Amino acid sequence: MWAPIVHFAILATSLGNMNQTPKDILGSIDSVMTQSREPAAHALDSFRKLVNEQNYRAMGFDSVSEVRSATLGQPLVEFHVRLDKLREYRPGGNPVSLLDGGDKVIYPVLVGQLVRSSIVLAKDSSGWATASYGGPNATKLLYRTKAAAGGGQYFAVNVLALGLHFLGTRQQGNLVLTPLLDDQQGRWKAGATLPADRIFGPLVDDAKAYNGLPR
Repeated sequence: MWAPIVHFAILATSLGNMNQTPKDILGSIDSVMTQSREPAAHALDSFRKLVNEQNYRAMGFDSVSEVRSATLGQPLVEFHVRLDKLREYRPGGNPVSLLDGGDKVIYPVLVGQLVRSSIVLAKDSSGWATASYGGPNATKLLYRTKAAAGGGQYFAVNVLALGLHFLGTRQQGNLVLTPLLDDQQGRWKAGATLPADRIFGPLVDDAKAYNGLPR
């Protein structure tokens, strides 16, 4: 689902959390957003120069002039779930232990109060850099889901191999997930928040059966 239009250097490995515990990973969200804010502002300047008469619609804008007044919205730190870890997960376990990443941040690009596009930043050993621009449809879906979910500290959680995308947060200390799309097998509905174990548990068999083909 997440397919930004313009790609730069995407991280091959997660460098930001290699020595962190699950609690540390979620606890780093505020600092990650603070550290990425200035690079994101520079990336927005670059984005304005990239948008032209040929690509403005693909980038999510109604006109070239719109991008000149574009601003950055509230970012979401992105985590991912590796297939090998999901295969080893035991239902009833600690679902936060499945999360990796935390070194990528999604900034929505706004025109007024409307989400139009996104800038994704990734951190490697040299610091924060632009990973991609674009992805208007995926960004709008992500932020519509966030708006409907209400207040709280949210983050993106993706099971990339299975093509699954969620909005995550903590409720009473527990990880909960809100799916962006309905499950094809009817196990959950888009926008319906569930304990993470209720989602990751059934996905263990999916992970074990995965044949490696794109979804």
